[in-house]
Amino acid sequence: MISEEGRTLYALKLTGAIRDPGEPGRQQFTLLTRLCTACKAVTETRGDKLAWIAHLIGGKGVPACLYASAEAKAEATKQRAETKAKRDHPDTTVSAGPSSKKHKSQLEADQAVLKGFRRNEMPYSPAETDLFQRQSLRAIVSGGLPLRAFEEPEMKILFGMMRTTAPGVMPTGKVVGGRLLNAAASDVEMKITKTKKNKNVDYPKSKDSINAICANVDFKSYLIELVEVTALNKDGSSLCAQFAGMIDRVEVKHGCIVIYFTTDADGGSKKGRILLGKPRPWLIFPSCWAHQIPLFQLILGDYFKVNDMAAGIAEEAIALIGWINNDGKDIVLAYLLAKITRWTTHFVAFLRLFAPRQALQLAVLQKRAAIIVAEVGAAKFKEADRLEEEAVKFCPLIEDEGAVSTRW
Repeated sequence: MISEEGRTLYALKLTGAIRDPGEPGRQQFTLLTRLCTACKAVTETRGDKLAWIAHLIGGKGVPACLYASAEAKAEATKQRAETKAKRDHPDTTVSAGPSSKKHKSQLEADQAVLKGFRRNEMPYSPAETDLFQRQSLRAIVSGGLPLRAFEEPEMKILFGMMRTTAPGVMPTGKVVGGRLLNAAASDVEMKITKTKKNKNVDYPKSKDSINAICANVDFKSYLIELVEVTALNKDGSSLCAQFAGMIDRVEVKHGCIVIYFTTDADGGSKKGRILLGKPRPWLIFPSCWAHQIPLFQLILGDYFKVNDMAAGIAEEAIALIGWINNDGKDIVLAYLLAKITRWTTHFVAFLRLFAPRQALQLAVLQKRAAIIVAEVGAAKFKEADRLEEEAVKFCPLIEDEGAVSTRW
């Protein structure tokens, strides 16, 4: 078979591109003759036989070689038939050389199968392991977790569901509290040292002033708004106007009811809070030092001491709420009972009692006797007398027959 280089030289000879310099005017194929002689001397064709066969006689859309000899095409056709026969009949011996040598050659030519991993089964590289453990330290510190958090079996199962090889790189408490923590501290020290090196160091403070408006709902604090107040006046009157605007915006935007408002205890904020309490007496304005539980109870205590009517109404309302809650085992609507250490329960309890006042009054007006009988029920002797006495006491209170609490 003639190689690609031989065919190229042959084509050049035919076109006259190569001539023998010894005999001008005559096309000599000295180089081509030598090439053909060398090809005949080789008993086996070098390279991939199947590729050469396809090149010589074509197949599957590949055209046959235009320059191949009839002898080469015949040999290629013969070898293709032998290869096909061997593929169709594996047990048949073909004249392609000893079977043991051919089998060995095929084994050596086969490419090794690469091991593949699923996405959640990929092993961690050393760099990924280091990054994973560093982030584990940050997660433990940020979440306030114990140092041995990643040693818990359930934690390992959780991370294993994300990536099966994760439990193998999760750091132990000893690693977190030792090597990782020391490395993180060293990184911070190096960063601070690099930042301060050859610099003049002082203790600056930003001149920008920002007020954060937070609202507490169900014992959770929510950030509502941030107000930039750098250019605003900080006197009592100006802050009073700002506080009023904050309350109005919160109530309108979020549809809630503000029941108390507190600020810092400095000069301008304190005065603004006091001034705002005059046009809005329904709001509670505790000091910054007294809004915590149970310190705020001191303010309510002082308020009840200086206002006898408020103290009397609160006492009767709390007693009435307790009587309603104790009536029956199946509570359809539970009233909140005011607690001495939870000042917000006073407001919520009285508000809930005030809302269904008309329904309560109508029930007492139409079925007072039935209410008293139902309250006593099957009780006897002293217990029956006590229950009847309570019903007789609270029914007029609900009906509001000249009682102290005429503030329904």
